[in-house]
Amino acid sequence: MGTERTPSRRPRTSAHSVLSPQSSVLRGRVAIVTGGSQGIGLAISRALAGAGAQVVIANRDVARGERAAAALRAAGLRAAALPVDVAQRPSVQALVDEVLRRFRRIDILVNNAGVHVRNETENLTDAEWERLWGVNVTGTFLCSQIVGRYMIRRRRGAIVNLATMGAAIALPRGTAYCATKAAVAHFTSALACEWGQFGVRVNAVAPGAVHTAMSGEVWTDPARRRFNTDQTPLGRWGRPEDIAAAVLYLVSDQASYVTGHVLYVDGGRIKW
Repeated sequence: MGTERTPSRRPRTSAHSVLSPQSSVLRGRVAIVTGGSQGIGLAISRALAGAGAQVVIANRDVARGERAAAALRAAGLRAAALPVDVAQRPSVQALVDEVLRRFRRIDILVNNAGVHVRNETENLTDAEWERLWGVNVTGTFLCSQIVGRYMIRRRRGAIVNLATMGAAIALPRGTAYCATKAAVAHFTSALACEWGQFGVRVNAVAPGAVHTAMSGEVWTDPARRRFNTDQTPLGRWGRPEDIAAAVLYLVSDQASYVTGHVLYVDGGRIKW
């Protein structure tokens, strides 16, 4: 690419918060965020609640979900926590039924829940493979289908799935993970074509290298952390708020003519 694009000569842009409790972009809307209690999911929950939505944080760890919801409520935002195992149909159905019972509507679904297993393909176990596909792909399908049935009846709704740059480029020790996220990306495009006639928009956000607990193994290795920085044209790792800003745009009316799109929020990584 040429020496003129070394990290030392790139502009060091900074993430900025999109959160504002005074915002009304999503006022009156109800949003479910799976895996919304930490990392990118928590940033998304905070952004949607900050834009005026009633956010339901849905994840397996009920105590963690309630702590996250309590923190948002303490900041003057509207948030609740409910349990769900996205890989199990009865659990997803119970979540949706309870949200509708409490709040009478679902306008937004963010399929953020996901797992990442780093392992060489020759050493990958059946259990690891099945867990990745169960949460990342089956979970996205089940939540989309069950919430989507309600959205189709209302003839409106916005779904955002979380993919990754691994849907487009190869990541070391990530064959299974990349495969699941590629499936999520293509599922997004196909579902958007199918449900557009009902006024239901389906998009995906594909993060690049983002500093969260899930990236801890790479972040704590100086060489690997530097490699990811050097491979990113903007010259830095992303922050959860960068991803949340993209999700907020896609679920808002500002994106009313956007569907079937996979938005890579990766500092330019896949174009490098």
